[in-house]
Amino acid sequence: MVRRLCLVTGASAGIGAAFARVFAARGYELALTARRADRLEALADEIGDRSGVRPLVIAADLADPAAPDAILKAIADAGKQVDALVNNAGYGLPGAYAKTSWEDQAAFIQVLATAPAALAHKVLPGML
Repeated sequence: MVRRLCLVTGASAGIGAAFARVFAARGYELALTARRADRLEALADEIGDRSGVRPLVIAADLADPAAPDAILKAIADAGKQVDALVNNAGYGLPGAYAKTSWEDQAAFIQVLATAPAALAHKVLPGML
């Protein structure tokens, strides 16, 4: 049986981990990505024990503009394609805008806007 694959960003905890569990329960294979490899590995072990299919773990920081392409390359190198995408990665940036550095703001924009848009744009043809 060919199983569809769902890519979940920000999968290492909270809502992202919950999305991963739901998609696994619905028969999807998973590609999990977040910055913390140890948390991703623990979630992949848990899901693998329950579903019999261990998720692909891709540690990546979406603040890095090269991360979306690296994530998709890892999926392609595993012989998979993305059938569903959960753009969940995110965080809050404390402090007033004028009192934060541009570097922090640029990383924030990359994670919350640019990377999700890039991932969606790049996987959409295969999803359609």
